[in-house]
Amino acid sequence: MIAPLNIQSYISTQKIIPAPRAAPLASTDRVRKPNIVTTWAKRQSEIREAQKLRYAVFADEMGAILPTHIPGFDIDDFDEYCEHLLVRDRELGRSLALAAY
Repeated sequence: MIAPLNIQSYISTQKIIPAPRAAPLASTDRVRKPNIVTTWAKRQSEIREAQKLRYAVFADEMGAILPTHIPGFDIDDFDEYCEHLLVRDRELGRSLALAAY
């Protein structure tokens, strides 16, 4: 039979390690990018923009062979269930990155 654990004696034998300090927050002056904007895709056209960018990265840049019904777009079964976050550069007028959640 295993003896019950005495929590008090267990705790008293443990070393207390202080938590690391958080890094200071970066100044907003150094981080601010007024021409960069993030938005959630709300319209089909914005989801297509995300799918087109995904195709450009995976197929065109990385050489992946993707099954697609619309040439130039990476459309998969998860798109229906995901939220698409677009990162756009207002100055360039195009999406730079995306994330699907």
